Parts: sequence; structure tokens; C-alpha cells
Amino acid sequence: MKIEGVQVVTLRLAETLVKMGHQCELITLNRAQELELASGILHHSLDIEKRVSFKKSKQYVEQFLSCLNKLEHNSDPFDAIFSVHGETNDIISYIDNPKLIHCIHNSDEYTYNNKNWFNKIKFKRKLSTKIKNKHVVCVSNGIRDFCKSKD
Repeated sequence: MKIEGVQVVTLRLAETLVKMGHQCELITLNRAQELELASGILHHSLDIEKRVSFKKSKQYVEQFLSCLNKLEHNSDPFDAIFSVHGETNDIISYIDNPKLIHCIHNSDEYTYNNKNWFNKIKFKRKLSTKIKNKHVVCVSNGIRDFCKSKD
């Protein structure tokens, strides 16, 4: 939970949900925590200290599922699990569970438009692989439109 845009937005959303009476727990890839968590928000870590690339993300699926199973065993099952970071989205893209929801905060449209035709094809394939038949929430209509156009 570093002091960065996605993390700040996630924490604000969790705080709002807790105020509304929901239980919120955060699962992060590592223990780095620069942001203060509000009362009632639990923090769990997968203890992955290195960057997780899309190519390597599949190796963390079992670790992620083990964490979820452990948490759900100790409390009520989760109604929804929102993945708000690119690396976590990469991991959950290999899991078929309707409770897992990809939250996409950035379209990478600028980067995409500056790629050559071959790299654009690779980008489309990777994005399609990640979100095909998955629940996806985009933070804007522009990002939604960009993602739909690449699927």
C-alpha cells in the first residue's frame, strides 16, 4: 500500500465500504505499507517482494488461492474480490471464479498507439487473454471503450 494513485483510491473505496457496513480486507502482493489503514480494514500479504510480470504471474496463482481459501475458512466467504493492480490482475487472469473482478484504472492507450503493428497484436492478445470471460470494472468510459476495442 504505497502512496500511489491506485492504492489511494482502493483505500478510500475500502473505507467507504466499511462505513456502509461491509467487511473489507486487503490482500497485497507484499507487506510495504505507507498508507494508514482505517479501523476495520484488515491487511493480508502474499509476501511477494519482486515485481510480477504477466509471463511469471501464473506461478503465483496457487499462492493467491491458498491465501483466499485460508481467509474464507476463518470467516464468511467473500461476496466479491476486486483486483485493482496490474500485477494482481495478471495473477487472477488464470483463475476462473466469478467472484474475482478485474478493476482497470489505466488503458495504456498512449503506449498502445505508439507500438508497431506487431506489438499491437501482441498487446491485444495479452489483454484479451487477461479479461476474456471475466468480470471487469473500468474507472471510466474511455478505458472501457479502449478495453472493448482490444477484446
